[in-house]
Amino acid sequence: MDTNPNKPLVSVIMAAYNAEKYIGEAIESMQAQTYTNWELIIADDAAKDATGRIADDYAKRDPRIKVIHLSKNSGQAIARNEAVKIAKGEYLAVLDADDLCLPDRFAKQVAFLDSHPNVAAVGSYAKVIDASGQNIGTKRKPENYERIRFKLLLQTQFIHSTVMMRTKAFKTIGMYDNSFLYVEDYDLWSRFSERGFRLANIPESLVKYRIQPTSVSAMSTTQKIQMMNVFPIYERNIRPYITLPPHRIQRLVDFFNGRRQSAHYKIVAFIDFRKLVNAYIRTYSDAASRREACNIYRDIRKSVVISLLTFGILQTGF
Repeated sequence: MDTNPNKPLVSVIMAAYNAEKYIGEAIESMQAQTYTNWELIIADDAAKDATGRIADDYAKRDPRIKVIHLSKNSGQAIARNEAVKIAKGEYLAVLDADDLCLPDRFAKQVAFLDSHPNVAAVGSYAKVIDASGQNIGTKRKPENYERIRFKLLLQTQFIHSTVMMRTKAFKTIGMYDNSFLYVEDYDLWSRFSERGFRLANIPESLVKYRIQPTSVSAMSTTQKIQMMNVFPIYERNIRPYITLPPHRIQRLVDFFNGRRQSAHYKIVAFIDFRKLVNAYIRTYSDAASRREACNIYRDIRKSVVISLLTFGILQTGF
């Protein structure tokens, strides 16, 4: 392990826009890490509030912190890529400006990547906090690669602020793609998987993930952009296995993500899901991949049966 303080092993990238209320606490959560061989690169995305000034103040007091100021608001993907351009670390960690690292986060993720050289990126569970910092729950994601790889086809499998990646692998797949606004992280994990990089999650909360109150109008606009940008990812992900028209892809995604559907649409989507599982199993013949795909299929089949029985429309032997 390289412990040279002039060559940080972990480069933390933080895109910050109008985050004056939380960015100081986010930075201090890093300064409280038990692992100290890190640098923080904050990309001030042309914030209109005091975000940039606060970041500069911390940088003056801690030489591990660097701040770059973008001339115009460009979005988190571009801001993070700009930060990566000056990163020196072997590993890249992501932290949003309103989230918090728990003290052992870097130590545990560095130890994991050091001991699993075949893993390109590792996330973790996260404690969910509200705007005031109160715990309101826990977000969990699958741990093993085979389960992550299958579920990534139709759903993101990482909490963005929990992820640490190998810098070389991140650059190999082309970094963040800003054309996938609001879903650039899902696009990134999908490209990791497409290129054959192994992925993992540590089954422990290493980050506090903040849920921000959002106005109805802002949420509606964001969701529309997300839906528009995420669809090509779904289409790209399932294309190697099955071909479906766009409306069937959307129903399959809604089905897999547990969104409300009519009984008819649910049955059609389940049939398409079964086709996807069968094609996936034919592609990956190793026991672990087959087992995880079959386990996910069985869990979903059970939930479908229960759901349809509830509506009293399922015939015996379906």
